[in-house]
Amino acid sequence: MDRAEAHSGFGCLSCKGSWLPKKYIDSLQYTKEFDPKNFWLELTNKQHHSEITNCPSSCGALHKVEDFKGISYCPKCYGMWFESACLKAWLKKYPTKHDNISATNVPDTIGGIFDVLGF
Repeated sequence: MDRAEAHSGFGCLSCKGSWLPKKYIDSLQYTKEFDPKNFWLELTNKQHHSEITNCPSSCGALHKVEDFKGISYCPKCYGMWFESACLKAWLKKYPTKHDNISATNVPDTIGGIFDVLGF
């Protein structure tokens, strides 16, 4: 377990995968060019199938989305599982916001959980 942007995330030291709760994903809108509402709509409308992997929050089974390689989500709590290196690659898709924000005010979005996972 590690904390990033005041939210808890979980990393697997053996496979280097990571689990992030929905509120962490939603908080990216403050530092990245990311619209969580559109993201969740797009994610849930994609074709997906249940996996045998259980949600780390014990909600049910994770769903794997065909267009999101290496990413699964829980349709009940909307937490997301990222296979090794997928989280870093996914975050790169969204540019960092630079409008009216000084570099000293921008939180380190990729800190915390990445340190534990060795990125």
